[in-house]
Amino acid sequence: MAKATDYPPLRDDGLLSHNGAISTSLPTGRVQDAATREPGRPGTSTAQSRPAAARRRRSAMVQQPSISASPDRELAKDAGVAADVIARAENVSKSFGGVQALAEVSLELRRGEVHALCGENGAGKSTLIKILSGYYAPDAGRVEIAGQPLQPSVHAASELGVNVIHQESVACPDLDAADNVFIGREPRRLAGLLLDRRHMERHTRELLDRLGEALPVDRPLGELPLAQRQMIGMARALSQQCRLLIMDEPTASLSTREAETLFRIIRQLRSEGVAILYVSHRMEEIFALADRATVLRDGHHVATASLGEVTPSKLIQFMVGRDVEPLGRAPLGSPAESLPATRLEVRGLSRQGSYADVSFQVREGEIVGLAGLVGAGRSEVAGAVFGASAYDAGEVLIDGEPLEKASIEASIARGLAFVPEDRQHEGLVLPMSVAENLTLAVLRSLAPRGFIRRRAESQAAASLAAQLDVRAARLSLPAESLSGGNQQKLVLGKWLATEPRVLILDEPTRGVDVAAKADIHRRIRQLASRGMATLVISSELPEILQLCDRILVMREGRLVGQLEPEAATEHSILELALPASGQAQGDAAAAAGASLTRTATTTRSKFRDLLVRREAWLLILLASIFAIVGAMKPSFLSVENTLDIGAEAAPTAIVACAVALVVITGEIDISVGSIAGLSAAILGLCCYGPDPPMPVAAGAACAIAAALGVGVVNGLLVNVGRVPSIIATLGMLTVLRGVTKLIMKGRSIDGRPDALRELATGSRHGVPNSIWIAAAVALALAVLARRTPLGRRMYAVGSNAKAAPLLGVSVGYTRFAAFALSGLLAGVAAVLLAPKNSIIQQNLGEGLELLVITCVVVGGTSISGGRGTIAGTLLAVIFLSLIPTALTYIGAPAEWRLAIQGGLILAAVLADHYLQGRRRQGGVL
Repeated sequence: MAKATDYPPLRDDGLLSHNGAISTSLPTGRVQDAATREPGRPGTSTAQSRPAAARRRRSAMVQQPSISASPDRELAKDAGVAADVIARAENVSKSFGGVQALAEVSLELRRGEVHALCGENGAGKSTLIKILSGYYAPDAGRVEIAGQPLQPSVHAASELGVNVIHQESVACPDLDAADNVFIGREPRRLAGLLLDRRHMERHTRELLDRLGEALPVDRPLGELPLAQRQMIGMARALSQQCRLLIMDEPTASLSTREAETLFRIIRQLRSEGVAILYVSHRMEEIFALADRATVLRDGHHVATASLGEVTPSKLIQFMVGRDVEPLGRAPLGSPAESLPATRLEVRGLSRQGSYADVSFQVREGEIVGLAGLVGAGRSEVAGAVFGASAYDAGEVLIDGEPLEKASIEASIARGLAFVPEDRQHEGLVLPMSVAENLTLAVLRSLAPRGFIRRRAESQAAASLAAQLDVRAARLSLPAESLSGGNQQKLVLGKWLATEPRVLILDEPTRGVDVAAKADIHRRIRQLASRGMATLVISSELPEILQLCDRILVMREGRLVGQLEPEAATEHSILELALPASGQAQGDAAAAAGASLTRTATTTRSKFRDLLVRREAWLLILLASIFAIVGAMKPSFLSVENTLDIGAEAAPTAIVACAVALVVITGEIDISVGSIAGLSAAILGLCCYGPDPPMPVAAGAACAIAAALGVGVVNGLLVNVGRVPSIIATLGMLTVLRGVTKLIMKGRSIDGRPDALRELATGSRHGVPNSIWIAAAVALALAVLARRTPLGRRMYAVGSNAKAAPLLGVSVGYTRFAAFALSGLLAGVAAVLLAPKNSIIQQNLGEGLELLVITCVVVGGTSISGGRGTIAGTLLAVIFLSLIPTALTYIGAPAEWRLAIQGGLILAAVLADHYLQGRRRQGGVL
């Protein structure tokens, strides 16, 4: 039995305490309280046991030994049920735009119970999950967690011990594993001001070790496969105190080995009293793990039953309202003497670090399976065959003719289609409508003269939707409004519209219900019977065995075997996919050295990252300019010239660093120049002249307060008024310019006070004051961005604004804070910028917004949000300020200076994009 310090102990209130060390040794059986055992019969529960026949029937239904049912899964007696209820939903209803998603649904989840939630895609399962997790408020009915009413808030649900593992990876791809595990509830130090990164990384490693994942915790999730991103979501759920764990299709992207680890953890959590709501379309998992099941159909509650009293076919009948006949095993392959023509041939395909010497053929009318563990290289090979990624060596042939390397357009033109593993990010354009997604791959045929024929598009989309039973109230609805299973059908339908000759399917039924899976399988068989060559990648071994004529197995980037259908079993596939016996003997030593290996890998990764970071290349460019121009004009390297450049760039640096935070959140602020102009005007009216109405300090405070007020208004317009930031800040820019001219009455303001002149042009210890102030602001913002919870949430919101609320992050508050900070620092910059000259002109600040946006982009901040650093922005400001001075020193013609400056900026950005592309493809510099 595990020690109390090996695994988070169960507190008196039923919450898991995760303060202790985490064990990697997990028992699979349920721990029974001695008080529930019958006298004289150790290990026997007083709860009514299921009939032996039912238990035998259920055992026979489970075919996979890796998820075999535990023998002691009896429910509590009715008398004790009320005390064991962890969560209760009573008559819950929810509708969206007139579509009734749930209608008076009731559900009861008990302590130490795995409760399956079943239903077809669109039955209302995801809506009920989001209500239980606090993301949605029900239109009617009530939800209680541990006897307390649940407020419609993800944070409130988390505080009550509700954790969710979502079907789609709810992650921020630009943040690393540690950030994703702890985002929204970050551990802090120094009175809550700073993140405790050491704690985050240590506990993330422990959680991943428990899940059997040896991935670096400081790599951005966007660089990891979908399955590993899903495991990060599981680590997040396990890291929190838990009364109720909701798991929505948790094994959809996992290999058999990872699924087995998950099942052991589920049994462990159940034995400790956690209530688990388990959503899956895989009947073998439901009957192996769950105690009871609730079935939804079309938003209504159909039945709740003990799984010892129903059969899989009966449960499916509850779900779909009819009997669904499962497909038999795939027919045997064709005899050798009558082999059909080869449609797809792959010869010696290799890419360093991913796969090596992969060769296979897929013939006309053949379905070939590609099996293996997650990380074996299956998806990478499929993407390379389709042209979505480059490879180092080898070739791909269609009908005997070589296919152009790394060209999706050429692949489609030759009749190749690819349904990717990650439907949301690679398969669909979620904001576009269902009809537009279905016809996206055949737009050329729908627009023969350059204009889309809307009637033809609608007819084609309606036909495809009907064929695949895509359930959408209207084809004009956005694809993101559909359930995961219906989205999967959209991806398949989009490529079937091209009538391909070769079809590559990567996890084709991930997240699809039983009936839809049978329909998709039947459709694949029909296409094969018409001559289509099909390559199927699936982590679900029964699917591979049912569908495929031949099965290829990959291990660690290489093809290691081929199985004919009559010889293929789950055991034989796993025997090839798992490490060979010689490798298995070294597992203990490998495990002992895992920490050292991970450290070495992380060190190499960090070194590689350093080489491709925008900051490194900007430093190289800056050093090159100083070296070249300094060799030509030694006076360029003088301390005085360097300080002058820094002092000139200081106000721009302050504003650019603030705007970088806005862009990191996925928004933009182009009003900062006008904010600075208004603040300068207020400063002049308050402090300038022979008899100023205010002291300098009070006038500066008024100017900065006005700028902060404008930033607050921008934040309210964007986050409360839902006005797009480009429109809100463009409108504010125009308004502020008019207000500034109005209050300045068309004149300049003179009479600069000595205190402001000293602030703007004076120095301390030989360094201009403006440089000291800009450096302090940049340092503070860098700490805020990288070391505080608010900064981490800014990156999270910019990386994935849809996932952030599910992680307990307030998108509105985070973006509001960024706009307020941008306005505030535009005012600070104005107080430095205005007194540089003896007068304040009414056009002060015009053009500043374009300059700072350029600095932000050149500094490496992604215009779509989620990526960027204050250091990169600061270096970009210096770089852009240095170029004009350098060109002047070397005597470049004035008419060429802007062109040269623009060329250097473009070269820096293109170089960065190239390096980032190499990094995403796993290239080595």
